[in-house]
Amino acid sequence: MKKKLVSTLSLLLAIVLLVGCGKSASKGEESTKEEESTKEVIRSEKGEDKEAPVELNVMIWDRGNAAPGTTAEDNTTSKFIQESVLEECNVKVNFVPVPRSGSNDKVNVMMAGGNAPDIVFSYSRNLFGDYAKKGGLTDLTSYVDEFGSQLKETLGEEILSIGVIGGKQYAIPAKRDTQKIRHAGYIRKDWVEALGKELPKSKQELIDILYEFKEKDPGKVGDKLVSWAMGGNQDTEKYFLNFVGSYVDMSNEKDQYIYTENIKAVHPSAKEGFKVMNKLYNDGIIKEDFPIDTNDDIYKQDITNGYAGFILEDNMRPIDQHWIEALVSNVPEAEFVAINVLEDPNGKLITPADPLHGMYIMVPSVSEKKAEAAIKYLNWLANTENSMKVMFTPDYTTDENGVPIAISRDELDEQGYAGTPNDFTIVTQYWSYSGNKDALVSEWLSTYPFLSKEYFESFYDAVTSGLYTEPVLQEILESETKYLANLDKLIIEFAYKSIIADPSNFEKTYEEEYNKLIQAGLQEILDERAAYYDNNVAK
Repeated sequence: MKKKLVSTLSLLLAIVLLVGCGKSASKGEESTKEEESTKEVIRSEKGEDKEAPVELNVMIWDRGNAAPGTTAEDNTTSKFIQESVLEECNVKVNFVPVPRSGSNDKVNVMMAGGNAPDIVFSYSRNLFGDYAKKGGLTDLTSYVDEFGSQLKETLGEEILSIGVIGGKQYAIPAKRDTQKIRHAGYIRKDWVEALGKELPKSKQELIDILYEFKEKDPGKVGDKLVSWAMGGNQDTEKYFLNFVGSYVDMSNEKDQYIYTENIKAVHPSAKEGFKVMNKLYNDGIIKEDFPIDTNDDIYKQDITNGYAGFILEDNMRPIDQHWIEALVSNVPEAEFVAINVLEDPNGKLITPADPLHGMYIMVPSVSEKKAEAAIKYLNWLANTENSMKVMFTPDYTTDENGVPIAISRDELDEQGYAGTPNDFTIVTQYWSYSGNKDALVSEWLSTYPFLSKEYFESFYDAVTSGLYTEPVLQEILESETKYLANLDKLIIEFAYKSIIADPSNFEKTYEEEYNKLIQAGLQEILDERAAYYDNNVAK
């Protein structure tokens, strides 16, 4: 009887699949096979019928730092995920590499061509909003309700709401680790001490010390000295935004909604900051011709060779990219420490922080049939223990603070682990010890043994002081989807040209470049943000 029932069910299933193929014939043979694979029934080793694994293509960044003999998508880390998710979720994960540099452009091309992976991600809210408004994303609301219990528990309503547009969950926002200022200053403490001074505690003290670096050359590096090193990267505002932004009084709530992130650089008061940077550049304090260093190679060399006195950088980049390790190897007495001293016009430290949420994780609308598998995979990653095994290796051990004991990069490479494991832990990097200073210092010391406990205690204080979390608009504005992607690049160009202008032409250059921004849609964005505040916040 059971055999007859199984045969009947198999026949019915075959008929359903044939009907499905007929309806999908116009999509081509590849699409038909893909749909069939999601419905196929296979017989397990125990003789039980079960559904075949659903194949899920997941984007992974390729930073070009894979261990020898491995790739960004095929390594010990990826294999651990694939084996675990297949066993626990019946989902067969395939990783699709996307170059980290210019990744948004690559995702755009794939989305437009309908061949994007089933899971894509970006830090750009504008990109996310544009996809959602144009029908390019799957509504994940019901899938999260049914298969995302761990996502709800780990991320919480506050973070999940960031991915909601028009009442629909179009993205799963990631949860960051301990909140820190987005960009930090780093200064050569040994140079400061050689001048007989203490570390600067204010913007003016910093400026004065930068001039003394140039005049007195405390590092004895001669004409290679760069008081303030900068790169010419066209994808980031990190080299100037904190400085010019410190000239802006953000105590007005409406301005907080209008001038967020890089748009703060075009606030009228930021002009004074650019004027100061222009003077610093023309006085030889800021690296000459830095805009031509578009891949930041010279900038990195200035840091690691010991020529740079000060930089503005992503909060941990000089540490986790091992620039400081290389610096100390080249200049053993060097001390490159984090500082946070750019006070606002009211004398307060209000430094833009990384938001509580990170990237936007999305399922393209063409992958709607994979949404269940996608949420099951993300739900697996939302389990903190799973993500910690991905981040710190499956067999990690902990110290007395519950912090994973780091394995050397050489050993990780020998075992074939990912060059950047946090590229796989896309849902959460907030661990049980996050926010605990002693535990974090312990973690950093274990991970970066070339620095001291005292160094990381000072680092923690610098990057967690004066935190300012910018508000997130709960709507995607039409003007932003239309103009913001282009303006992001134009604002960097506007900034660089203002900084390097001849002093006699500063006003003219600033106004000309600002007018280009206006012509490119800036005013429409400012006006629509102001209207959003008036209609949704001020009420």
